[in-house]
Formats: sequence, structure tokens, C-alpha cells
Amino acid sequence: MKIFIKKEKITDDNSRLYQDNFKNRFFHPYDSRSLIKRLFGYCNCPAHKRHWFVYPRTIPMNTRYQDKKDNWVTCCEDFYEDVVAPYWQDMWDTYYSSR
Repeated sequence: MKIFIKKEKITDDNSRLYQDNFKNRFFHPYDSRSLIKRLFGYCNCPAHKRHWFVYPRTIPMNTRYQDKKDNWVTCCEDFYEDVVAPYWQDMWDTYYSSR
């Protein structure tokens, strides 16, 4: 008996680039930090200003800029959840309420 497994191609760039694996954690195409800062976990967000070994992630923001690299932010997950995500949610709420 043969079993065929259908492989699904990921078509959404954000879901493909947000996968938590070694390649995307250290060599994400939209991470502008140097190789040393990537490997040793340098975090430049205000919560961890100039701290090493924090290992921030490159996370997609709730934006739709034409330049795809502007839709991503490199910061620790706590800073993203506490500051970045609520900021963009508030901006979208203001935008939709004014229409």
C-alpha cells in the first residue's frame, strides 16, 4: 500500500520568513545587524539597550509598506508585544475610525 503525502508550498513570504528555525533566527534577510551582533544576540531595543545574549527576533509588523524590509522589526519578543504591536494596532484603529 502506497501513501502519498501532498507537499504544500508556502506562498506567503511572511509565514515563510517568520518560521522559527536556525536560518531565520540568525540569517534573516531583513535583519540589518552585523554577523557578530546576530551570533552573540545583541539587542538594540529600548528595554535591552546595548545588551548581549538576548537574541532578538526579526518579526513582521502589522504594516503593508511597498519596500518589504520596512514591514519587519528586529527586537526582543517582550518589546514587540508590549510596544510595537499595540502601537500599530492603535494606528490602524485610528485610521479605520476616521473613515
